[in-house]
Amino acid sequence: QWGKFKDLVDELEAEMDRDKDAWTAFRADLNEQLDVVAGLKGDCQTKFDAATGKKNMITTESEEKSVQMRELTVDYEHQMGICHSRVAELMYTDVCAARKVRNEVLSSSKESPPEKISDCEVSNWVGEECSVQCDNSCPHKIGGKLDPYGCGGTKTLRRSVVISANKYGVKCPQLKRDTRCGQYKCPVDCKMSEWSGWSKC
Repeated sequence: QWGKFKDLVDELEAEMDRDKDAWTAFRADLNEQLDVVAGLKGDCQTKFDAATGKKNMITTESEEKSVQMRELTVDYEHQMGICHSRVAELMYTDVCAARKVRNEVLSSSKESPPEKISDCEVSNWVGEECSVQCDNSCPHKIGGKLDPYGCGGTKTLRRSVVISANKYGVKCPQLKRDTRCGQYKCPVDCKMSEWSGWSKC
């Protein structure tokens, strides 16, 4: 009887030893997997931190660009308002008034009555290609204020004579002039590296 129990005990001890060895191997494998996962987590955390830093930098730069755009828009609208007012004043006040006075003065003239006067008329300005497409030095500032002539390129504007002036009429104005253009930074396209090798499954 004792021998039978002894055999059972030995068999159980052997099974326990096998289970212990299996558990030890299983635990070692789990620990190895945990080390791999921890390493991958560290790599991912590093990449995440780098991406977060880059995102913050881009966000800050975007906010700065938005401020610059608002400043430029305000300045542009202000300057265009001045220009439009001056053009309207020239076209509908100065020029018209001068012609009206001239016609009244010459209304009794036998040499050059108003109906014999032919003033020069020109077409709208047509712009040529800008000397530069963009300029990374823009916007250029002097003393904290934007300098509209400090960066960019130039392009030539031309217009043609539609009606030539006779000897009594107003002579043709300037038919060619240069203006600034290309006053914005060059676009930068995204560039990515090649795909890395496969990570461990």
